Amino acid sequence: DEVLDSLGEPKYKMLLRRIAANPPFKRITADLRSAPFLLGYLIVDEDESEGDESEARSKAQYVLAKADDIHIVDNAFLRRQFPMLISPMEQTLEEFYRRIGSKYVSEVVKKDFEVLGNTRRGTPL
Repeated sequence: DEVLDSLGEPKYKMLLRRIAANPPFKRITADLRSAPFLLGYLIVDEDESEGDESEARSKAQYVLAKADDIHIVDNAFLRRQFPMLISPMEQTLEEFYRRIGSKYVSEVVKKDFEVLGNTRRGTPL
């Protein structure tokens, strides 16, 4: 947190890009996977209304988290349905987060389809 506070979010993200491009480690260890050093964004959708017009705006809050707690967005609809920490939307960082242990949103959200209602047989089409 001290490094993020002293550098600020843009410079910390630049530092993560450098680490992703030239990893200072030979293999990914359990300690690296469990260390909360990755930037995670929580997107908060806010409705702003001025008079008759209402506008939906998104605001991002960032925190440091471990890879397991951050998800890579591959489905924007699912991202909007569930509050979750997401990775920065940059290919290099998404690949890096994936190597460290983050999962895609579509891997975490389970879709279950269920037919509701009564079944009727012998009805005309």
